[in-house]
Order: sequence, then structure tokens, then C-alpha cells
Amino acid sequence: MNDQPVFIHSLFRAGSTYLFKVFRRSPDGYWCYQEPLHEGPLAGIKDPELLLSFDVSAGKSLRHPTLTTGYYQELYGVFGAWRGVLTKEALFDDAFRDDGRDASIPFFRALIDAARGVPVIQECRTSWRIKGLKQALGGLHLYLWRDPWDQWWSCQINDYFDAAVMLIINARDHPRAVARFREEIGFQALEDEEISRQLAHLAAYPLSPSVRYQAFYLLWCLGLQEGRLFADLPLSVDGLSDDPTYQNEVMRRLETLGLGGLDLSDCRIPQTIYGAEDREFFLVQEEKVHEILIQLGWSREDLSGLLTLREKHAPRLRRWLPETEREIDLARDAERARSLAGRLFRARRRWAKYGAGTGTAAPGGICRTTRTASRP
Repeated sequence: MNDQPVFIHSLFRAGSTYLFKVFRRSPDGYWCYQEPLHEGPLAGIKDPELLLSFDVSAGKSLRHPTLTTGYYQELYGVFGAWRGVLTKEALFDDAFRDDGRDASIPFFRALIDAARGVPVIQECRTSWRIKGLKQALGGLHLYLWRDPWDQWWSCQINDYFDAAVMLIINARDHPRAVARFREEIGFQALEDEEISRQLAHLAAYPLSPSVRYQAFYLLWCLGLQEGRLFADLPLSVDGLSDDPTYQNEVMRRLETLGLGGLDLSDCRIPQTIYGAEDREFFLVQEEKVHEILIQLGWSREDLSGLLTLREKHAPRLRRWLPETEREIDLARDAERARSLAGRLFRARRRWAKYGAGTGTAAPGGICRTTRTASRP
């Protein structure tokens, strides 16, 4: 049996809470930390009882899997071990650090040492620092990924996720591809001692859908490439949902790594139908990101390998083509709903820019210019 710490890395809305639940319900004695690099634990340093406020009902609005105990039960249980170690920099500022000075390393080390079982750390802010964490802390590293179209649309459930993506783009010591993207959209660094103010600022003055998806997709590409290169096992949540053969293969791989007592048979990730206009929107934005990656050091083989892996585990629903009149109507209705969401967003963005009656653009710290998109 494995006695090393286990890391589950993913980007937001990839099904990581489900995988956390799989480990937590296992009879093999895993000690599971749910998203410890989060504003909740950071606030909990001053008042640890706040950790218990993230109870089993907290995830309903986010459509998370139902948990039998609170999100931060294990983190609360070892509060004394990490209260003086977690810092603001660990969450977003050091998102790309791989030089051993990542502020999350001492925090994770404290969690590992305090665990009352095999430690499992599920985190959505470490996808781009797997190499550095592995070098500093060892352990087994899983990388969970999802189809980017469905994942980004899932992020539109509220304002938080787009703002959090931009806080990662805002990180220090970012790679050249992020630097180029920041230049292209006129992004200005947003400095503040309080993450809550940074998130509120970014949510109050949202970017266009095209820029938001480009930012997300850039992080998606960088994260999946990091996972392919340095994780012990990349996992497609769509493959786990759609393909029993793939699911069985993953179960065998997990057992080979010494991770037993896990049951993935109930894995189900929502998948969406997209029409021609939707596909055009996504493909145009993705090509812009691909150009940045190629210009700044990715080989054609790197990009081709990533896209081949993506296509191999494309959602089964995506491979389905509507044939009957009723099925075509369903696809069209879904596309119209997304178009309406885009119009509502643009109306909100105009209000954010002019609603106060000042006639001035959003304040600095986000973008000098943004691209306009005709669709979400």
C-alpha cells in the first residue's frame, strides 16, 4: 500500500470534488484535504470556526457531489499544525513557481506531517507547479482534466471562477506565454494585500467572453501539459464517465501505484451539446492561444500531443450528431440559451463601465483594452 502523500491537481470545475469524495469514502484510511489553498482556510487562520461553516450544504449551489462531512473537517482537525504557515502568496501569487520557493511548500509539508492517515491533497491552484511540488515534497501526483468547453461553461455558474482565473494570470514569475497574453489584452498587475478585494475588483469589471475563454484555455493547456509531463497519472474525467474500459484501466493504474480501496463506478460529469456558432467561438479563441504557445517555445509535437489526448477523451455527447428534428431543436435551444447568456453578460459589462454615471472606463488593474466577442 502507498504511504506517500497523494496530490490531486486540477483546474476549477473539473470534477475534483468528486475525486476527493472517492478518496475520503475509501475504507483504506486516507486523510483528505479539500482545496486547502483557498480563501476559506486563509480567513480561518483568525477564526478556525469559519472552517466548519463550509458544511455539507455549501456545495449545493455549485452542484458539487454530496459530502457526508464538511469540506474542511480534516483541515480543522489539524489546525494547530498549519495556522502559522499558510500565507496569501501560496494561493495565487506563486501559482507558477517551480524553484523550491513556492509559498505553498511549507504549508503542504505541515499538512502532510499532521495527517492522521495517508494524506490526500486535492487542489485547484497547483496545476502549473506539479514539477516543483514533486521535487520538494515527493508523493504521488494525479492530474484530473476535463473537456475545456464544458469546463469553461461550468465556470460561468458565478463570477468567482473567471475572477480566479485572472488572479492566476496575475501571478508573479509567470511563464512567457502568460506574459504575452497579458501584453495582448493590456493586462495590468493587480496588487493588494487582500485576495477578497482582488477578486471583487475583477468580478466587478468583467472581461469580454473571448478574453475570458482565452485566459481559461491558456491555463488549461499549460496545466494539461504540466500534468502530462510530471504527474504520475493524468485522468480524464470525461473518459471516466463515458468509457468503462478506460475506467477499468485507471483503476488498475491506481492499484499499481498503491492506491487501493477506490471506487470510480459512479463517476458522471455533465456534458453539453454545442451548435455551429458555439464551436466557431471556441475554435477561434483556441487558435489564438495556440499561436501564442507556438511562438513562445512549444513545438508542433507538443501541441499535437495535447490535442490528440483531448480528442481521444472527447465527451461521448460531443461525438453524437443530431439526426432527428427534435434532436436538432434541442441543440439549437442550447445554443440560443448560451447566446442569451452572452447578451446578458454584455449588458452587465456596459453597466459596470457606465452605470455609475461617470462616463469613464473601469479603473486600472484589469485591462487597458479588451477584445469584443459576438458570442459567449
